[in-house]
Amino acid sequence: MKVSTLRLHTPGLKSNIVQAIEALVAYAEQHKDRRVHAMQFPEFCGIVGFPITTTQAEVVKLMSQARKATASIRVFETSPPKKREILAGSWPVFNFFFISQGQIWFEICEYMWEELPTVA
Repeated sequence: MKVSTLRLHTPGLKSNIVQAIEALVAYAEQHKDRRVHAMQFPEFCGIVGFPITTTQAEVVKLMSQARKATASIRVFETSPPKKREILAGSWPVFNFFFISQGQIWFEICEYMWEELPTVA
């Protein structure tokens, strides 16, 4: 039998940044038909849960920290005689994040949408 896990790693990031990352990944997952997501600054703040009074400079600072987030996959074979890891990998969550003149563009790494190996 194979067991797969996909995890988000956010070492040392504040909870509001982790919340923003999770919100952007969820947003991108709902809009997989687009690789690059673009939105106005107020829409972005609403999606990620930042106060509307958050400045562009603050968002730049916060999202530069968000770039530290990674995702990983681990696949284990659990059949006897022992459990063993047969696949492991990791990647950055964001391919890029760009903020300019009240607009925000970002792209989530395409590996976030890969099908995990199923239990066999």
